[in-house]
Amino acid sequence: IIIDDIGYNRSQGLAAINISGNLTYAIIPHSPYAKFLATTAHQQQKEVILHAPMSNIHDHPMGKSGLTENMVEAAFHSTLLDSLASLPHIIGLNNHMGLLLTQMPVSSTPLTLPPLSSPPLCSTSVP
Repeated sequence: IIIDDIGYNRSQGLAAINISGNLTYAIIPHSPYAKFLATTAHQQQKEVILHAPMSNIHDHPMGKSGLTENMVEAAFHSTLLDSLASLPHIIGLNNHMGLLLTQMPVSSTPLTLPPLSSPPLCSTSVP
């Protein structure tokens, strides 16, 4: 189970992390409590993944880490790698929100992942 969109509210984030069980926490990069909550989750042997904000059909704001279909490949990669580097203990990434970016033909988007790590990170997309 993935608990998503963690990072903007410290008390709610801690409450979510304190839920017992094998849970994974998707943390929004560059959010006010992102590093603290990632570290706290890791200390409790919880999995931590990056919530990668992407263009969406609902026009939800994405923040400075947003990935869009209008980005050139270098900017896309740079933004994603910066988001990954901003959080400790990341083992993967996810995204959601009615993604416009992932619904577009691959030939018209920069949606190729750069080499991320060794061993490789896991990724998931939630509708």
